[in-house]
Amino acid sequence: MATPFSSVLADTYSGYTWHAIGAPSTADSLRVFSSAGKLLSQFHRDPPASMNIQVWGHLLARISIRPDGQKLRVILWNTPGVDTAQVDSSTLRFGPRNASPRDVRKDDANPTGKLALVMDFSIAESGIAPHSLNACLTGKRSDGAPFEGCDLLPH
Repeated sequence: MATPFSSVLADTYSGYTWHAIGAPSTADSLRVFSSAGKLLSQFHRDPPASMNIQVWGHLLARISIRPDGQKLRVILWNTPGVDTAQVDSSTLRFGPRNASPRDVRKDDANPTGKLALVMDFSIAESGIAPHSLNACLTGKRSDGAPFEGCDLLPH
């Protein structure tokens, strides 16, 4: 019996980090997807490779964090991997306590013609300690692809 394996692959071109784990199986094909999640083909081997493989990946998002009184304003910038028009706002979470945004709006925060998502988070609800160096925003696109972005905290 084959033993399970795992690996981590970083694709610096697309901004994806992939985590793969494999275990014995009786399947006879492997589905191959593009970095956008589109099914490209099926890989067949005769005899079958006898292995399950599951790959997790998340997109790297670009964010900026700005202070605004007792809250932090987080801007999610529109990038090739994370189109802000395709973000599921209900999945957005920020900080160590995974706070939900108090407000989410689209804004041309940088006059590029592409709208950014601007969110306000309570500092207390986010769980960010006073002298923390950075914080992260997580979420999903409407197609379910997860993303994460981190930025330095203003002091």
